[in-house]
Amino acid sequence: MEGSCLKLNAQNNLISDLNLGTSVLSLQEINLSHNKLGNLQDICKCLNLIELNLDDNLIDNIGTCFYQMTKLKKLSLQRNRIHKLYHNDFNAENSIQHLNLAFNKLVTFDEYEMFIFRNMRYLNLNGNMIYNISHNIYSRMMSLREIGLSYNKFQCIDLYKLLNTIPKNTNYLFIDKKLSMKTLNIFGIHCYMNLKELSRYRLKDTLENLKTVSITHTSLNRILIIKCCGMALDVTTCTHFFDSLHKFKINCKNSTYLDLSSNIISSYDVNAFHSFSILKGLNLSHNNISSLTKPLFKPGQYIKELDLSNNKITNISEEVLKEVNIKKIILRSNFLENFDTNLFNIQECELLDLSYNKLKSFSFESFLMKNLTLNLQFNELTYLHVNNLNITFLDASNNKIKSVVLDGFCQKFHAQNNLISEISLGTTFSSLLEINLSNNKLENNIQDICKCLNLIELNLDENMIDNIGTCFYQMTKLEKLSLQRNHIHQFYHDEFSEMNSIQHLNLAFNKLVTFDEYEMFIFRSIRYLNLNGNMIDNISNNIYSSMFALREIGLSYNKFKCIDLYKFFDIIPRNKNYIFIEKITPMIGPNINGIDCIPYFEKKCQDIDKKIYLKNNSIIVLGHDYKHNKSSRNSSSFYEIFQERNNYDQR
Repeated sequence: MEGSCLKLNAQNNLISDLNLGTSVLSLQEINLSHNKLGNLQDICKCLNLIELNLDDNLIDNIGTCFYQMTKLKKLSLQRNRIHKLYHNDFNAENSIQHLNLAFNKLVTFDEYEMFIFRNMRYLNLNGNMIYNISHNIYSRMMSLREIGLSYNKFQCIDLYKLLNTIPKNTNYLFIDKKLSMKTLNIFGIHCYMNLKELSRYRLKDTLENLKTVSITHTSLNRILIIKCCGMALDVTTCTHFFDSLHKFKINCKNSTYLDLSSNIISSYDVNAFHSFSILKGLNLSHNNISSLTKPLFKPGQYIKELDLSNNKITNISEEVLKEVNIKKIILRSNFLENFDTNLFNIQECELLDLSYNKLKSFSFESFLMKNLTLNLQFNELTYLHVNNLNITFLDASNNKIKSVVLDGFCQKFHAQNNLISEISLGTTFSSLLEINLSNNKLENNIQDICKCLNLIELNLDENMIDNIGTCFYQMTKLEKLSLQRNHIHQFYHDEFSEMNSIQHLNLAFNKLVTFDEYEMFIFRSIRYLNLNGNMIDNISNNIYSSMFALREIGLSYNKFKCIDLYKFFDIIPRNKNYIFIEKITPMIGPNINGIDCIPYFEKKCQDIDKKIYLKNNSIIVLGHDYKHNKSSRNSSSFYEIFQERNNYDQR
């Protein structure tokens, strides 16, 4: 590798040898993770490096490779075979702030190593074989903010002592910013059998300053009144700890987020979370909760996010969230068959996610929540009747809905993949900006959609529509229209206003026979036009003068003759990268009748200018190699296909 290069990314390869040549002088960032490097000789010459990632290689000895890299700030050597790190491997003037040595074979990380990293803010030693670490770590590494010590061989007493060294009023979190020393010991040492031992150490100051508390992937099955839950040194078998938890009088009074996801929680005590007076987020997802019948929070409490997804909830009582203001409620992937919006005080709610449940109906008189996103995807709804609507986004896709009645304010409405044959939008038509009703059974029953004059995006794919009439004439703000896979056989120029704003038009897989100059002329702003899969046998050569903003056009699977395709290709402005079909494989099997145009193009490409144009243009792709059943991916390979097929007979 020669020349100048600032960044080199070559991860996920099989690289075992590396020659960087003169580029070692300019490189500032290298990512060679997931390779087979054992020799770092050339990398060691990159003295201007700022960031280096050598994860998942075969490195067992770094030597003094990094000694002269005084500008290096981020070094990751995770999942290698390093068994020892010496203090003289790095210069005392090093700038390293982030060092990842996780899942190597380190046995020690002593005071000499600590002393050399004065600027260190993040240190990951997870997954090694370290059994002890100096209690002077924070005085040696005075900038340290995060340290990972999971999956090593520490004894409980050493962990306690280490915790005791944390400076007061500083939020040192040991693992992933959430859980102090989560699952810390490979051998599952349980550190909560003796609470008296634990209480000897100055833990109160530490815990009261934790902002985020997380206990996940444990055998926790019941939540008591939580006084402290930030000390899960080993959470593989922590039942005894939680049985005694209510006796352990340490308040995490400043915690704002509590993560108890991925446990086996099936119940909780009344007022379980009351000691978290300023709690803003609670995650109980991926547990075994089947019923919500007891209050979760204090009346008047403001919660930003409550996540109860992936449980087994079948019912929710009125007492659960009474007089609690919640911004986001996530109930995705449960077993709810009905839902009463009057259960909660959710006037300020911004997200209500009820997707992937078993809801049979969702009908009510009033749903007045400003800026709300309501997600009803993947339920068993057969109709959707919502009056006095006042929300931002309603998503009812992937149900069994046959009838839709909406009234009120809504900006985005998605209901694709249903059985909708009737739709009434009431006063909602004036506020709607985006509609997706693809894969339904509307046929030509789109009268109410035609009233939505403020629409910007509309998707009516796969609805058996055969006549659009003048439905879109007054939609002068519409920018994206998709009518793919319908039964449209004719497209008239007077069906759209000359003032239309359409930039993206998809008419693929309909029954169009022509798309003439009148249609082209009306779409002055169009950039993307998809006519794939119709029965068009000719298209005007004036397309680019009529649609001067056009950048992409799809013409596959029509009835063009080779001579017409070539003429059409010949009119492309040579200084612009027009992409013909779906950006990558234009004209794959260009014609319904299987006309093979490659030998024809091969003959025409003998013109030297055209050959150069094909070779130098990196985007235009024409043709399909029927003999080898592969698409040409760029113009060079397309031209190579020509050369391979000199003797191939035209069909």
